[in-house]
Amino acid sequence: MAARLCEDLAQRLGPARFGLWFERTAQLEVENNCLRITVPTRFHADWIQRHFREDLRSAAASTSGSDLALELTVEPGAFPALAASAPPPVPPHRLRRRRTASGAERHDLRFDLDRFVVGAGNELAFRAAGAVAEGNAPFNPLFIHGGCGLGKTHLLQGICRRLRTRNPETRIRYVTGEQFTNEFIAAIRSNDVESFRRPYRELDLLAIDDVHFLSNKTATQNEFLATFDAIGLTGSKIVLASDEHPRHIRQFHQRLVSRLVSGMVVEVLLPDAPTRLAIITRWAKEKGFILQPTAAEVLAQRCVGSVRDIEGALTRLEALAVLGRGAAVAAGAAAPATEIGMVLVARLFGDEAQEVRTNPRVEAIVSTVAQRFGMDAARLTGPSRHRQVVLARSVAAYLARKLTTRSFPEIARAMGRSNHSTVFTAVMRIERQLAVNAMVTVNESSPPVSLQYLIDTLHAAHSRGQRNG
Repeated sequence: MAARLCEDLAQRLGPARFGLWFERTAQLEVENNCLRITVPTRFHADWIQRHFREDLRSAAASTSGSDLALELTVEPGAFPALAASAPPPVPPHRLRRRRTASGAERHDLRFDLDRFVVGAGNELAFRAAGAVAEGNAPFNPLFIHGGCGLGKTHLLQGICRRLRTRNPETRIRYVTGEQFTNEFIAAIRSNDVESFRRPYRELDLLAIDDVHFLSNKTATQNEFLATFDAIGLTGSKIVLASDEHPRHIRQFHQRLVSRLVSGMVVEVLLPDAPTRLAIITRWAKEKGFILQPTAAEVLAQRCVGSVRDIEGALTRLEALAVLGRGAAVAAGAAAPATEIGMVLVARLFGDEAQEVRTNPRVEAIVSTVAQRFGMDAARLTGPSRHRQVVLARSVAAYLARKLTTRSFPEIARAMGRSNHSTVFTAVMRIERQLAVNAMVTVNESSPPVSLQYLIDTLHAAHSRGQRNG
């Protein structure tokens, strides 16, 4: 009966669709008034359920003379002839779209999972990312959260790169929350939202970095929720990264939070000493440096911030090493091997201007800035919109972002703000003013000073306070 049913189904669907979805990738059995269909992937099962359910019912009724119950079962092991790494069947409309993929979907992905240093604080996130990249993740979406500079972007881009390496035709899009928002706003303004939606909803993988940027943007959140549901229905994957857990992102729709926590939510933490040592050792190997074990241990003990902080310290150490080698050559000596020992490490940590920071508290920065502006910290973090208070608040937010690994929402809470977008806006404003070398007035009794000079003096004052404290 199953053979006759397949013949009937092939006539109803046509040779192309039947061959794509049933001929080699589905097993049909009729038993006890039930048509049991076994397929290799959940994607395959969902597609058949949505698109061919009525055709199956009609073919079964025509063949057996009665209505049969349908039962879909996913058993990858039932199809040994299929390559283990083969991607799921691709709908014909997606194949057409792939041939005309736009350059916007081909991002320059800088990070690779093979170069991710795994440690106790990020192992679970790395394994989850690997499962998505290999196509065997039992969860959707994957949501990675943690502080700045801890590897979230590395994991997201690494997933995209590995998927594209396995199958160059896979439709992947990696964007930031800000890019998604800007594209949506542009589509609304041009009255062409459909052109925005279509590329997103035909993806195999959507990766959105800094998804917390959608906070307090109701229309954009609604559109993302619709995109989320549309992508999820096709079996495609979604991976997201944020500074905070979905439940802690302020002014996020509860429906959206519910979708995000329905998958895998995993946190990345500050690297512990063994992980920091592994990062430092790999860096030295890639740079071709001879790194003495004792020097490596001291570096790992002293560089206690985020991965980005560690990389900053190593960049300065590289400069010291290269400059030292250049000085030796200039003095007439043969070019020595670039060796990093305790002398160079001592110089690195002995130079106050290059001292590695240990993630100072936002409250301490606020106190330093308030003192410089001649006001108490309570006024700086209060509701006042006085011009000097707004400037002081913006400078404090900028320094907190630059000198700590705290996220915008964490800085906002520490500064008594109800919405982290105010902190983000303040930081962007200070950066724009620094770019044009703006002059500012600290108080009405003092002449204007360069904003860059003000930032530098506040940074130095805060550093002295940290050391003296």
